[in-house]
Amino acid sequence: MDILIIGNGFDLAHGLPTKYTDFLQICSIAKTAKVSWIENKASSSCGYSEKERKALLIKFTQALGMELYEEFREKIRNCFWIDHFLKKKVS
Repeated sequence: MDILIIGNGFDLAHGLPTKYTDFLQICSIAKTAKVSWIENKASSSCGYSEKERKALLIKFTQALGMELYEEFREKIRNCFWIDHFLKKKVS
């Protein structure tokens, strides 16, 4: 998986959801998503309604493709740091 990093607020100025909190939200959704969400062409409490979580996860999986999404989900499944930051965010 390749990542492009552009500084100086380019991403935020263009309305891209690239803040670290955005990443944690998708991690939270992906860690708890129901498989049926994705199969229906995605439960956590991260500030979105269930309908919004489903739509966000569907958009994310469409952008990545199922193979990369599954790889992403496997990598975050038992990641100490992701779990740590998700807990810190709630506190």
